[in-house]
Amino acid sequence: MGHLLEVRNLKTHFTTDRGIVKAVDGVSYYIDEHEIVGLVGESGCGKSVTQLSVTQLISSPPGKIVDGVALFEGQDLLNQVLCPQCPTEHDPERPGEVDRKLTARRPPARRPAS
Repeated sequence: MGHLLEVRNLKTHFTTDRGIVKAVDGVSYYIDEHEIVGLVGESGCGKSVTQLSVTQLISSPPGKIVDGVALFEGQDLLNQVLCPQCPTEHDPERPGEVDRKLTARRPPARRPAS
């Protein structure tokens, strides 16, 4: 049986005024069913960008997943559209559009019974 989540050779780069920043450069890991995993590291080492890449939440431009494979239950996450309604590129006229679309799908918060 395969891994629940398998990430191989993930690379995410950002284009800046100073050139290319390799925020994630060859990350590989796997998680099996029923495992609990914590991702730890120094500030700025790429923990958040790694997970944003796997979930396709990297703003493009300036970010771009340039290589790698992310398989969830055998399905390739990096080569499918996870959110067809979400913009694929950053639109300065609609800042936060992806956040609004994801928040709109979230179930409403429950208030405690009084």
